[in-house]
Amino acid sequence: NKGKITERIYYFEDLDKTKSGLNDIRVDVKKNVAYLSDPGQAAIIILELKTGKIRKVLEKTSYTLADPSIILYYDGVDMRDKNGKPFISNVNGIALTHDFKYFYFKPINKTNLYRVETKYLVDQNLTNKELENKVEDMGNVGITHGLIADKKGNIYLTTSLDYTIKYITPKGKLHTLVQDYRLLWPDFLGIGTDGYLYFSCAQLQRHAKWNNGVSKEEFPFQLFKIKLP
Repeated sequence: NKGKITERIYYFEDLDKTKSGLNDIRVDVKKNVAYLSDPGQAAIIILELKTGKIRKVLEKTSYTLADPSIILYYDGVDMRDKNGKPFISNVNGIALTHDFKYFYFKPINKTNLYRVETKYLVDQNLTNKELENKVEDMGNVGITHGLIADKKGNIYLTTSLDYTIKYITPKGKLHTLVQDYRLLWPDFLGIGTDGYLYFSCAQLQRHAKWNNGVSKEEFPFQLFKIKLP
């Protein structure tokens, strides 16, 4: 009902929690579902908001799996743990356009951005292969973390390698919004009603795990904003 707030708790009972690691979420109020990235299973999880049921799609496809040959590096040093294992993330950042037509996604360790129309994501009559064939390759955008869409259909992409936030237009043209050495793993994004993009920086590449047990993080952690184009 109008003005009534309903609270629901979702337990994801059908999800294999020994493998899963849900990351980002986008809510499609037109279709009454939520889309979540699951790097642990290299898949997109679709949650039915009314019933709590879930579906797993695009699992372990070329669009959701990381490229193990891509190793992140900072100041000339590979991002590896104490055992020499490099940082690798499957499908991670996701974005949903404001008209709920397109769902964008990509692994961190991959340079291409992908999108699929949401009408195909929620179509349970499509086979996995048929859905895979509906995915569009938006081209090389580099290594990225967080994604978000604005009202114009621009998709913002953050990256730690060159301290930037870029955006790709609906026509597929890539622009740099800002480059600043304070942007240490920019990731968590939000768009305000004031025309600004708000974001924080995770500093993940400076965590002790990736620096032989020594934290190189800068405190305090900060929140930034920048005017939208």
